[in-house]
Amino acid sequence: MASQSSSAYMKEWRRRKMQEDPEFLERERAKARERSRAKWEAMRNNPEYIEKERARKRELQTRRRADPEKLAKIREQKRISENKPEYKVRKNQTQKAWKARKSGHVQNYQRQWREKNIDAVRAYSAEYMKGYVQTEGYFVSRTKRRFKTYNITAFDFNAMWESQNGCCAICQIKLQPRGRSKNSAAIDHNHKTREMRGILCRGCNHGIGMLGDNPSTLIAAAEYLMKKGYYGENQKTGVISNG
Repeated sequence: MASQSSSAYMKEWRRRKMQEDPEFLERERAKARERSRAKWEAMRNNPEYIEKERARKRELQTRRRADPEKLAKIREQKRISENKPEYKVRKNQTQKAWKARKSGHVQNYQRQWREKNIDAVRAYSAEYMKGYVQTEGYFVSRTKRRFKTYNITAFDFNAMWESQNGCCAICQIKLQPRGRSKNSAAIDHNHKTREMRGILCRGCNHGIGMLGDNPSTLIAAAEYLMKKGYYGENQKTGVISNG
């Protein structure tokens, strides 16, 4: 009875307040929203609250995935949602907005994770490349992004790859289609006309680029090494000349 009388009293009190001031209720609601927002912002900046929420969500997710029926229901709901056009549009917009806000945070996290797990990353990359290079047309996927840049087609690239037997046009090392190792394929091109000249390994491509793509400079460098000594094969044979 006490709770009912209290509720009736509050209703009567609000009714009289609204009669005196029609905007009273809206102002009170705005104040409540502001108090709720301030409280939420304070909680969001509290490390203890953040860690507690993460632990709660992990525990909730673990419980859900441990139940086969709930897991199947979650996956079914996800499949239904993903097939809706409006869901895809909303998801893309949300992801773009999130990336714009968190781009620096994500990059730092990924960099730190790679540094901590460098051995696992290298092992995974090496294992992945073993299977990748055996797939049909594997080298084409590496250069799709570059075809438009250098105004070439997959046919042009494939023809040059076959003519070079999949080797660097300078040092003849066996090329890999992707990656950042020395024998990863790189498209060598004329920097003025952007015409494709050949396929080189990253080492040779960087080497001639650092020497300005200048044949005279490259010949002078070769003659210098022949005179002063170098560490390649057949270092005591062969004569380099401008002819």
